[in-house]
Amino acid sequence: MFNQGVNSADLIQLEPVSREKMKALVSGNLNGNDPVGFLAPLDSFDFKVIFGIITHKNNQGRSDNLPLFSKISLMRSIQQLDVRKIPSVLVFIEDQSPKKHGHPKHERIIVEIFELDNGKTEVRAVDGQGYDPAVPKSPVRSKYGRAPLGHATD
Repeated sequence: MFNQGVNSADLIQLEPVSREKMKALVSGNLNGNDPVGFLAPLDSFDFKVIFGIITHKNNQGRSDNLPLFSKISLMRSIQQLDVRKIPSVLVFIEDQSPKKHGHPKHERIIVEIFELDNGKTEVRAVDGQGYDPAVPKSPVRSKYGRAPLGHATD
């Protein structure tokens, strides 16, 4: 995600065809405004990259709102832009959409371990959970579902 900012800056600085396409796009959306103020930064490379993240999280959390690998990607992107003398900033934009409810991380299946007359064990799902209670041919120390063998879950 953060590479988009670096790639866009590269295209504007290094690819004249891309720069001209950007100027045409900007010019086509000025709605009568003076084009000089909008197009001059593209020619002089006087622009800033703004990384905007739409989130339900508290924007005061800054980069703490990001997962570890996103933080690393952001840091590298900002460093690449700094080397090129391109200012950049990270902003959080409050998500106005209704908050979504997450999915449960793990489905829990309550199991029981039974010792059979022949000395072997059998794992059975406790009735009433919508699973076939018998797990046929379960070798010793095997796992069934998401509950470790030998442990019933609550």
